[in-house]
Amino acid sequence: MVAVIGGGISGLATAYYLKKRQVPFTLYEASPTLGGIIQSREQDGSVFEFGPNSLRDKTGILLDIVKDLSLEDKLITISEASKTRYIVKDGRLNALKGSPFSILSTKLLTPKGKLSLFGEIFKSPKKVENESVGQFLERRFGKEVTNQLADPVFTGIYAGDIYNLNKKLVLGEFAEYEHKYGSLIRGFIKSAKKLNTPKVFSFKGGLTTLVQAISDAVQENIKYESVENIRFEEGKVQLYTKSGSNTFTHVISTTPSYRLAPLIKGLDSNFSIGLEEIEYSPIAAIILSYKRSALNIPEDGFGFLIPSNEKRKLLGAIWRTSIFPELVHPEKYVFNLMIGGAKNVNILDQSESEVIEEALFDFNEILGISKEPLNIEFKLWNKGIPQYSINHHKILNNIDRFEQMYPNISIGGNFRWGVSVPDCISGAKKLVESLPDFYLESF
Repeated sequence: MVAVIGGGISGLATAYYLKKRQVPFTLYEASPTLGGIIQSREQDGSVFEFGPNSLRDKTGILLDIVKDLSLEDKLITISEASKTRYIVKDGRLNALKGSPFSILSTKLLTPKGKLSLFGEIFKSPKKVENESVGQFLERRFGKEVTNQLADPVFTGIYAGDIYNLNKKLVLGEFAEYEHKYGSLIRGFIKSAKKLNTPKVFSFKGGLTTLVQAISDAVQENIKYESVENIRFEEGKVQLYTKSGSNTFTHVISTTPSYRLAPLIKGLDSNFSIGLEEIEYSPIAAIILSYKRSALNIPEDGFGFLIPSNEKRKLLGAIWRTSIFPELVHPEKYVFNLMIGGAKNVNILDQSESEVIEEALFDFNEILGISKEPLNIEFKLWNKGIPQYSINHHKILNNIDRFEQMYPNISIGGNFRWGVSVPDCISGAKKLVESLPDFYLESF
């Protein structure tokens, strides 16, 4: 029997793939709800998302699950209007599309910045170890490009500081283009021919539709209990909850690092301390609703991001009305605002009203809005997004070492597999597939 700890998307996906392999398991979740930070709510004719707003499927793994769970009729593909992205410069929106012409014509970069960007193809490769995303991109493209383009994009994904994010872990294969092709631009052009265009989608009812479908598929294997300790005894793993203890042949943890740390303290105290030191950026989701007739803003666009050098509290906003019009009341505009991150942890010490006031000030000023919203919804994630810091590879190495010491325990989740929903689902699939058949037979 296998135990899965944590009922977020990582744990649910792990349970889903275990069931597909016909492996007996029990999923433990401490809270009364499943899905972790995936939280959707229908209200006044619109669907609000308090966590991720969409799913980006590069490999087809998500669509495979959609088909398995018969969710095709609930699938909603992102609109064409979302292809336009905006980045703020000097308090104004600047449209940007994924084409060289758009970058050449943008006012986000000066002529010198554009020359530095496209001049990257002529720069010689250098071998620099333990480099941050910011250091790497600044070395290849220059400071202006890094500040105006890279900073807001990665802030939108990690809510972190690009000068503290690990180059190899965050950029992946892209970080290798410098040496593999001699240039990042050259590598991007060559690899783009081989890549499939990612599918970006949601569901009728929001992303919790997927959570609910997976939950229903594994419901009989779920225990809504908090695991309080893990011990290793006579080749088996003992899990302790308030109601008692249970013995398992294998345990898979997908719970956040700060929750796993105290559970394995008795097995490896140093490793436990390392898990506790993983930083998580706080992030607040603020959802605003307006009457369509009250605003005069661009209809097209995914949303906007704000570079750090703009010195604003707001990180950016997503235009729900543009990306998924099917999920928004036809007479309303709905926006998702993001505030907080590694550079603004002070939101943890502020009241809800103070955080909302700061976000609204920036949002209104950038879009020139003077009207009050019809509705404001707020959700604070104290520990929102794990930070893949420069030294995060040491933590991953320690996870490998721990699993070698205790082969009956596997560790997953977004602090190991990646911060996106597809990363977590892909990590779960690979983990379950890595369990050898002869080992599974012993269950």
